[in-house]
Amino acid sequence: MGTKRIMAHPSEGSSLPFRSCGVRARWIREPGPRLRGSAEVGDGKAYTPSPVRRLIKKIVATARVLKNVISVEIGATEWTAVPTPTWKGRIAGALSALFTTHYTIYPAGKERKEGEGIASVSYYPVKDEIMIQVEEHKWRTVSNLFGPSKITYDGVEYALHEKITGRFSMLRGTEVVVEGRARFRSIQVDRYPHELEAFVAYLAVGLLIRVLFGELGV
Repeated sequence: MGTKRIMAHPSEGSSLPFRSCGVRARWIREPGPRLRGSAEVGDGKAYTPSPVRRLIKKIVATARVLKNVISVEIGATEWTAVPTPTWKGRIAGALSALFTTHYTIYPAGKERKEGEGIASVSYYPVKDEIMIQVEEHKWRTVSNLFGPSKITYDGVEYALHEKITGRFSMLRGTEVVVEGRARFRSIQVDRYPHELEAFVAYLAVGLLIRVLFGELGV
């Protein structure tokens, strides 16, 4: 079976079209409705992560204010989230990029071409809503004045609990599946399931955009 590059460990039927995240893997069909990723390690042996394995590597999204970009680190993999101008024209576009809450994510160090981003992430302050879009697929957080925000991915609803200390967690039912914290102009995710890696990274960018909106008064 051939080898291809994947971003994360999606389940069969997942609506998120994952793209390259620097992990080489083979898909192996097992009994049941899911696929398992078998990643190649340095000694050439196959290593198969459990669907519920928590990774040691962290996801860190950091605002580079002077460059007006957000850098995203997923272990050794890096992305760059770039403001998406909402106004046309060279001068108007440059000005709108300073205040926009819409970002497009690209692999770091590669040429950025319009329409070739990995994903787009936006924050809408009126509804306090984060929207993630990958190609034609969209996911939105739904804010709740009296409780945690909710977001549904792959048919499963997650609740986003945030504390005034900056720490946050994402629950699937009563199970905590994601844990992280907001720092000064950065979001760090310390714990997450492998199959949600890309999705959690996109969400971290959205949370940071919201932080920047609050801090800088975008």
